[in-house]
Amino acid sequence: MNLDLSLARIGPFWRVALLVGLTAAISALSSAFTNEKTTFLFKEELHLSVSDVGTLNIFLGIPLYLQPFLGAWSDLFPFLGYHRRSYFVLASGAGALGFLGLSLLTQYHYTTVACLLLVAIAGGTLMGVMVNAVMVAVGNLTGTFGILQSLAIIIPLAMSLTYTSHLGGYVTQHWSYQHCFQVAALLFLVYAPLALLIDEPRVTGAKPTSEIAGSTQTGQSERSRTAAALRQAATDRSMWAVIGFVFYLIVTPGIYTAQIYFMTDVLHFSKQFIGDLGRFDAAGQIVALAGFMAVSRFLPIRVLVWGAWLMDCLSYPAQMLLHDATSAKFVKFFSSFIGLLYSLCLNVLAAKACPPGIEGTIYGLVMAVIQLGGVLSEKFGGVLYDYFGPLNQAHHYTTQHGWLWALSIGLGFTLLAVIFIPFLPAWAKSHEGMNSTAGSLGNRH
Repeated sequence: MNLDLSLARIGPFWRVALLVGLTAAISALSSAFTNEKTTFLFKEELHLSVSDVGTLNIFLGIPLYLQPFLGAWSDLFPFLGYHRRSYFVLASGAGALGFLGLSLLTQYHYTTVACLLLVAIAGGTLMGVMVNAVMVAVGNLTGTFGILQSLAIIIPLAMSLTYTSHLGGYVTQHWSYQHCFQVAALLFLVYAPLALLIDEPRVTGAKPTSEIAGSTQTGQSERSRTAAALRQAATDRSMWAVIGFVFYLIVTPGIYTAQIYFMTDVLHFSKQFIGDLGRFDAAGQIVALAGFMAVSRFLPIRVLVWGAWLMDCLSYPAQMLLHDATSAKFVKFFSSFIGLLYSLCLNVLAAKACPPGIEGTIYGLVMAVIQLGGVLSEKFGGVLYDYFGPLNQAHHYTTQHGWLWALSIGLGFTLLAVIFIPFLPAWAKSHEGMNSTAGSLGNRH
C-alpha cells in the first residue's frame, strides 16, 4: 500500500509512460525466448508447412479476435474492484501458466501445443488490452498518445538492436524448448507488480451504509453511459468504413512465416543468422519512428490513409530482392522501415476512432481486426507459397517460384485497396493535423 501511495504522487502521464515502457521491455525480452523458437517448433517438431502454420495461427488468434469484447467487459464490469488492475494481474498469471505448461512437455503433439499456446496468448492479449486502454485514455486526454505509442515501440527496437535479436538467434540455435519456455513463464510473472502503475480508484468495497445507495447509483449511471456510448459507436458508419479499409490492407497475402521457411530451405541461413537479422529489422524501424515523430505533427490526417496504402504496396517489391546474406540485411532494413510507417499510420487511425470512456472497447476492436486480418493474411500467403512452390509436385514448382508468386499476388491485392479510399469518412481524408481531435467519435456528433 505504501508503494501504491508513493506511485500516486507521480503524474498520470509519467505513470502510464512507466507502465508502457516496462511492459514493452519485458515483452521484448520474452519474445527473444519464444518467437523464433516457436516457429521452429512448428517446422521441426510438428513438421508443419507454411500453410499449416497459417491454419494453426488462425486458431491461436482467437484471444486476439476477442479484444473488443475483453475491452467492453473490463469497461463495464470491474474484477476484484478494478476495471484495469485486477485484469492485468490475471493476464500475467495466464501467460505464465501457458508457458509453464509448454516447458513441462517432453513430446510435442499438435493439440497439446496449440492449447497451451492459446492460454499464453490469451494472457498476453488481455494484458495488451489493459495497457492500450490506459494508454489511449490518458494519451487522448493529455494529447500524448503519439509519445506513449512511440515509447512502446522504441524500447523493444532499442533492445533488439543491441541485444535481444542476437539472444533470440542464440537460444533458438542452442537452448532446448523447455528452457526457453521456462524463462518466458518467469518473465510473465514479473509483469504482475506493474499493475500498481495503473491509476484507478477502487469501485467496490466496504462503505458506510449512507454511501451504498449513492455508490450503486453512480455505478449504474456509469454503466449506462458506457452502454450508450457503445450503442452510438456501433451505428457510426464512418468508424466501420475505417475499420473495413484497415482490414483489407492487413488481409492481403502475408509472408512472415514463408520468409523464415524460404531463408532456411532455400538460402540455408542458420537460426543464429536469422536472429541476428533482427538487428537490421530494428534499425530500419528506429529510423522510421524517428522520421514519423519528426514530421507527424505537420502532416494532415489524410497522409495516414495514403501512407498506409503506399507502404503496404512497397513491402512486396522489397522482399523480391532477397537472394543471399548480404541482400537479406538490406531487405530487412528497408522492409521494416516501411513496415513500421505502415503500422504507425494504422495505429493512429485506430486511436482517432476511439470515443472517450470506451477506449478499451473501440481500440480493442480495431486491434482485433488487425490481428484477424494478420492471421488470415499469413494463411493466404502460406497457401500461395505452398501451391506455387514446394508442395505442388504436379507442376514441379520450386520454392523460389512459390516465394515470388506469393509476393506478386500480394502486391496486386494491395494495389486494389486504392479503390476504397474515396469511401472513407471526411475526417480521414481531411487536411486537419494528426494531433487534432477532429477524428475522435466524441467530436463528430
